[in-house]
Amino acid sequence: MDIHKKDNEDLNSEDTAKVPSSISDFAKKDYSAIAAMFESAGFTNVRCVPLNDLTIGLLKSPGIVESITVNGETVSSGGRRFPKNTPVVISYHSLNRSRINYDGTDIKICSLIQHAIDLLLFLKEYRIGFAVTFLE
Repeated sequence: MDIHKKDNEDLNSEDTAKVPSSISDFAKKDYSAIAAMFESAGFTNVRCVPLNDLTIGLLKSPGIVESITVNGETVSSGGRRFPKNTPVVISYHSLNRSRINYDGTDIKICSLIQHAIDLLLFLKEYRIGFAVTFLE
């Protein structure tokens, strides 16, 4: 039996779920939003896996999806149907605290910097004007 079905086959099947079409730009979305999309579509075996690939998170943002696999196959667009219990793995960028071999103070500073960067990215995304002042 074919594990996946074409978009137009068996659309009303109660034992399959359709990969959401809204995942097409997943590389710009948070992993939890993508997981919620799959769960809303009816998938019951959704797992999110942190890559632990970031030190500070300047070039790539923590939480942003790197890849999505359904039954071990990478997907980048929606439409295909799979059994609802098919494994869905969402891999996302995350901070790797084990790479930081500093004392607790430096980790707290690193965390504070990450929160500041997240805030600046939020302000930029919503086009909210801001000014940055550096204290000496």
